[in-house]
Amino acid sequence: MGLGVFWKTVINPDFDLARVLSLNCIPDYEQRTVFDKFGPESGRAFFELFFWMFDKIGATKVDIAAVTSPVCASRASRTRWCR
Repeated sequence: MGLGVFWKTVINPDFDLARVLSLNCIPDYEQRTVFDKFGPESGRAFFELFFWMFDKIGATKVDIAAVTSPVCASRASRTRWCR
């Protein structure tokens, strides 16, 4: 929320945040190589995904009754952003 009106802009990856929150399980000497593959994210996509309850359009809404295929959901238990 400290980004301000982030849904109207592009959010660029931040190495310092990534190394603490999502790259923490990767050896230090490999973190930059992995991070360099990251790309910018749409502020609007970020908003629709993480603040879905405020998204009046319902861009990420899923009718779970209509899902007929198997679904696999997982999380990385050791990455800090999942805790």
